[in-house]
Amino acid sequence: MKIKLIKKVTSGLAIGCFLISLGALALAADRQEGPGPGGPGFMEAGRPDLQIIRQHISDGLARLVKAGTITQDQADKVLNFLQEKDRQREAEMEKVMSMSPEERQAYFQQHEKKRPDFVGELKTAAGLSASQAEAVAEAVRPPRPEQRISEDLAKLVKTGTITQDQADKVLSFFREKESQRRAEMEKVRSMSPEERQAYFQQHEKKRPDFVGELKTAAGLSANQAEAVAEAVRPPRPEQRIGEDLAKLVKTGTITQDQADKVLSFFREKESQRRAEMEKVRSMSPEERQAYFQQHGERRPDFIGELKKAADLSDTQAKAVADALQPHHGPFGPMPPMMPNP
Repeated sequence: MKIKLIKKVTSGLAIGCFLISLGALALAADRQEGPGPGGPGFMEAGRPDLQIIRQHISDGLARLVKAGTITQDQADKVLNFLQEKDRQREAEMEKVMSMSPEERQAYFQQHEKKRPDFVGELKTAAGLSASQAEAVAEAVRPPRPEQRISEDLAKLVKTGTITQDQADKVLSFFREKESQRRAEMEKVRSMSPEERQAYFQQHEKKRPDFVGELKTAAGLSANQAEAVAEAVRPPRPEQRIGEDLAKLVKTGTITQDQADKVLSFFREKESQRRAEMEKVRSMSPEERQAYFQQHGERRPDFIGELKKAADLSDTQAKAVADALQPHHGPFGPMPPMMPNP
């Protein structure tokens, strides 16, 4: 597999490839209006991060080439196809961001039931047969959240931390929570911008007692519930960033002092982002639209800021940016036009 092509598939790939459906864009717009009720979906929280997905796609295509299912040329065309889908997604998001709340609502109502024919497009773009396209679609599809949670629970059963019956109840609990979240999102999408704003202002400070609910639903002790919560919780972005910086220190690319400064830089950026989001959430739909239109063209000079904050050379700053690219969304610098509650 050609590494340079894989690296070109940017951090937006997780949404950009076959998850480019306008339903995903609708969710992004809803997040502009405020945080979802009770935070992210439970099944959604189990999704692998973008770095894992990117590696998953690379490995999946490499296996298909090795097995003779597709050729190397077809694999390269698949990666180019995914890149193009991501560019389309970004262009679509730019268009949506410039709309008024009323225009955005009408747009999503018009497009939400349209589902792209991913396999059909894949066949045409990479010159694949029907069976090859199906094999590629299956290989690059990220592991389902429920699958990952099941695997994590199986490990707890194997170590005797919980029983199989408790694991089954935990999985049922997650399924029910995900069902509730989807129903809630449908209700929110049907609201007017003003109703949505009032709804989020009413609910934004409500935080569910996840561990407490887990204990009750699956008959767990306090220790068991904590163990389950920790097992299914995705690694924190700061933790992953720390691990990636440690690798750069180990290879001599940067010093430990520089790594510490980079981490402090990210923490400060995250603090600024949260403060910015609080300000945006308190705005009316009209004020928010004006704010995004005013700030939409601004693109932070991430590498320049990184160089200055951590005393890095151009080469070091680029190495750090490349290593941490998958984490910019959840933890690192984020353009004001793309709030990420």
